[in-house]
Amino acid sequence: MQPVAIRIIREEHTAIVAVLHSLEYVVRNLEEGAEPNFQLLNAMLEYIVEYPERCHHPKENRYLFKILKERNPSAGQLIGQLESEHARGDELLKSLSQALARYRSVGRSALRPFAEAVSAYTEFHWQHMTKEEDVLLPIAKRSLSDSDWQEIADAFLQNDNPLIGLRPKEHFAQLFDRILNLTSKATGVTRDERLASRDA
Repeated sequence: MQPVAIRIIREEHTAIVAVLHSLEYVVRNLEEGAEPNFQLLNAMLEYIVEYPERCHHPKENRYLFKILKERNPSAGQLIGQLESEHARGDELLKSLSQALARYRSVGRSALRPFAEAVSAYTEFHWQHMTKEEDVLLPIAKRSLSDSDWQEIADAFLQNDNPLIGLRPKEHFAQLFDRILNLTSKATGVTRDERLASRDA
């Protein structure tokens, strides 16, 4: 049976991939001459800033990586790489934010640098998530006990506890739907078609 924590990580990865895929789709349309929808682009950037960089990655660092290093020291080098990639993702995100701000200020002449920043960030993230799912998680499944997984799951779920005023999943779910709806209006592709494309 798959640990709950692994399911949560994979679900969060899927949501991140969907937004990044939609961002690439919007950028392709911009390169083909579409008018920019900065409300949509800002919503996408907000999601990427808040979800992977301030919610998802810190949970991995504090709980999954920490416990796995204790149980399997030989995974330390891989975990060090992933932690460094989390820091690198933050740097790329700052570049992406700056590129979007310049595009909004300058106009079409700044589209290419923005598109390049999007490409750099998304390509980095694909590779990072693939390494986590294909390399790290199998090691974790072999190394961690049921009680370890329960501790990790409890910690992940505690980050969305309405009893202590934390509801990030609700916030991000609403933002995710807003992005899909705005993407549909901007591209003419319906929300259901966008989700089907993601899952294909």
